[in-house]
Amino acid sequence: MAVFAVLADKPNDKLGEKIAALYPTDHYKLSETQWLISADAISQTVAEQLGIRKGAYGRVIVIRTTGSASGWHNKTAWEWLSQKAESA
Repeated sequence: MAVFAVLADKPNDKLGEKIAALYPTDHYKLSETQWLISADAISQTVAEQLGIRKGAYGRVIVIRTTGSASGWHNKTAWEWLSQKAESA
């Protein structure tokens, strides 16, 4: 499994709903415009599944991460990321 960052330029409830529907136990909402997704896929596949490549949600980018991160966020975010990165 890989960890992907989904980054939108503005809040979009429909994108959040689509992410939750496709990855119910494999997503984490960081903010109104940022999510983490864990999936056995490539960035292009995740973008296509979400409908991002067709511009349905405005400007959005999907980036595959290494799972390694540093910064300041709540404990739940770090636990989620640690768990998903370990299973990669």
